[in-house]
Amino acid sequence: MSKCFLIIGNSGAGKDTIIEEVQKRFPAGYKKLKVPKRVITRQRSDSEKFESVSKETFQYLRETGGFILEWESYDHFYGIRHEVQDWLKAGHPVLLNVSRKVIQTAREKFPGARVIFLRVPLGVTADRIIERGRESYKEVLTRVVRAQDHQDNQEADFILDNVDSPGKTSQKVLDYIVKCLS
Repeated sequence: MSKCFLIIGNSGAGKDTIIEEVQKRFPAGYKKLKVPKRVITRQRSDSEKFESVSKETFQYLRETGGFILEWESYDHFYGIRHEVQDWLKAGHPVLLNVSRKVIQTAREKFPGARVIFLRVPLGVTADRIIERGRESYKEVLTRVVRAQDHQDNQEADFILDNVDSPGKTSQKVLDYIVKCLS
């Protein structure tokens, strides 16, 4: 059964870690869980798997209809390619790491989409952002201040505090996904 799941959360919420764990543990009795690689106008990173492109390349992809979803955050552009539609048509469940900014658009494009919100205390948020070493001190502060304003999400179908080990949290996310697919 195909279904689209959107995973959202503030910077440092652990979205990429949880997604990776869910993929590893996804049960064999279902079609393979698909997770598209996001296109981002940012330097490559060891902590994230994404396609790094220039702003010019991103703009070209946008103008030529290369994305099914796109958004801007922290002076970077993000996009999800159309392969998601093909996977859903083929019956695969799909898990997207997206911004809360595109929830409504995603729900319109993927009827029945479920939103999973990973919530993290602000102190943990700051520690995680600092640990990954991508942002300057000013950027860390900006992200923590923004996280403070977004500690809840009314649009989410499933809210999970990501304070346990990645294994425990990913199992809870996986259990939710499997429940929705059953």
